Amino acid sequence: MLDDYTRGGQIFIHKVRMFRQVIGVSSFWSFVIAALLVIFLTMPQYKAINMFAAKTYMRASFIDFVWDITPKISEDSKQREPRIDIYDMSIDRASRSVKVATILNTPKYKQSYMILKHYIVSTALLAAGSTVFLVFLVFVVWSKFGKTARATKHISGSTIKTASEVKKYLKKHNLIGMFYIGDMPLIKNTETRHFLVTGSTGSGKTNLINTLLPQVRTAKHPAIVVDQTGEMIERYYDPSRGDIIFNPLDARSHSWDFWQDATSNVAIGEVDPRLEKFAKVLFSFDKRSTGSGNDQFWQNSSEILFISCVESLIKKDCRTITSLKKILTKVNRQDLASLLQGTRAARYFSKQNTTTAESILSVMTTGVRPICLLQDSKQQFSLKQYFYNIEKGSNSWLFLASSPSQREVTLPLLACILELAVSYLIESGINEQRRMWFVIDELASLGRLNSLSSLLAESRKYGGCVMAATQSLNQLFDKYGHYAGSTLFDQFATKFMFRSTDPSTARLITDIFGNVEYASQQKNTSYGAHEHRDGVSYTEQEKRKSLITTNDIASLKDLECFVGLPDPQIRITKLQLSPAQVEHKNKGYVPLSLSEEAALEQALKEKVQSHDVDTDNTQLGSMASTGHDINDDINEISDAESEAELEHTQPSDIALKLT
Repeated sequence: MLDDYTRGGQIFIHKVRMFRQVIGVSSFWSFVIAALLVIFLTMPQYKAINMFAAKTYMRASFIDFVWDITPKISEDSKQREPRIDIYDMSIDRASRSVKVATILNTPKYKQSYMILKHYIVSTALLAAGSTVFLVFLVFVVWSKFGKTARATKHISGSTIKTASEVKKYLKKHNLIGMFYIGDMPLIKNTETRHFLVTGSTGSGKTNLINTLLPQVRTAKHPAIVVDQTGEMIERYYDPSRGDIIFNPLDARSHSWDFWQDATSNVAIGEVDPRLEKFAKVLFSFDKRSTGSGNDQFWQNSSEILFISCVESLIKKDCRTITSLKKILTKVNRQDLASLLQGTRAARYFSKQNTTTAESILSVMTTGVRPICLLQDSKQQFSLKQYFYNIEKGSNSWLFLASSPSQREVTLPLLACILELAVSYLIESGINEQRRMWFVIDELASLGRLNSLSSLLAESRKYGGCVMAATQSLNQLFDKYGHYAGSTLFDQFATKFMFRSTDPSTARLITDIFGNVEYASQQKNTSYGAHEHRDGVSYTEQEKRKSLITTNDIASLKDLECFVGLPDPQIRITKLQLSPAQVEHKNKGYVPLSLSEEAALEQALKEKVQSHDVDTDNTQLGSMASTGHDINDDINEISDAESEAELEHTQPSDIALKLT
């Protein structure tokens, strides 16, 4: 305790001594400078004063004062008046025994004295005021100098900008784009270099999307929106604009034309790139979503079997979803072997591969569950027609929608359609003036999209604009792997980083924005028994630290984020968003009515029973063995079932069980 008392006292006394020294020096030199300055400024006034008359008046006043207080030793001395001799050097004239009263009553002398008196008072006040002002000025300058000496100096690396600084920089270089996030404009044309939004739940990701999408709508840009909660449909779906909803379990949904989009006009037996792409995404979705390490043989075999089934229907010119679902889920192994003779899948149905064939069929049946959501409907849409309309000036939005309870069934199908949409964009041809938005909330939930890398890398030439959101960057790395995930992450030029409490994600973000090198002043204080041993020294040290720390990421407020911009001069800024005000105009999800479900169920039961759909597999086998074409019966069944489905354009959960 005594050591603390001594140490504290020494430091305090040292500070008092240093303060006295500093205030003394600053006051002394401020007074000297003020005095010299005042003398210089008032010298013309001084020269205009009649100093002879003023000094004569002052002498006379002094003599008169002394005469009055001096005792008189005789009556004669009391009657005499005081007199002085005066000499005017300016005219070289002297006067002797001039009465003091005469001088005091002469206006010339009195006025000169009053002018001199006023000059002295005003000059003194001016000097005092100037001294105080100079002391204050020295205080401000030295305080700023001390603060600057104590502050860190930036040497290299980025600095965190404000929204106003970004706007000022972009305006100066004519780089202000058409989209704003809060008060900050985005860099011109960077929408084709894509946006990534990341952050934990409730941190502000959806709010940012709702800040940008109204501007996309105002700009009349078409968009494909993957909506897994119905929030986007609630706010942005507009049937009058030609918007399309694809959610097979939503009453407003269009049916997707599988045959138009997922197949190409290639010769039977040749590789159909679109069908191959569709099958690859469909059968690998569950594996990629769960991270399963199943044997690749079963997946590849299922893809080939599915493709062969589709090709067999194309060969027979029987392009209906009903027929496809029948072959994929109802026809037994023997009948399927007869149908697929001459295709790539025929080798799986040899007599020696009975067990293998059953396993492949099982895997395929599981993988094609999303196909059962499709139907032959009058109200259909195709990606081919959608992109054709965009080229003709359409600005409609396509909502690939689902609800949280439906994701397991619908997401594989949405991922397939999104994969094909990327292909159609690229096939539309190079057009850097085109703007086609892909808005993907919860990117990782769609599994690994093989075309996403090419979309991010090449779509700038085709006008593609991707805005994707994910809760954690680890989700991205989990689906795509570390290296592929890092490549994808780097291809998003503009990154919005909201709060994340995950240490690994926070560290990754801090690594992205790099380090800053700075110089800081290190203060060393020495003190001792004698005041001459007291002293302060400063040494400059260069240090390096992360531009933003993991704590900075974890402590962000709601709607607050760091923004990484693709310009080295404004590489990072910190932004506070306001809540987006977007009207809820629609319901996010409209389920099929019970009457529709019941009517569809009854219609399908009647048609299916009339054609013995559930019991004719053995009969189909005998027909195939006698040369009867099994596809004739499939076509007949397809026509009957299609009639039932066309009566009600939407599927239901009950109908799915029947298929």
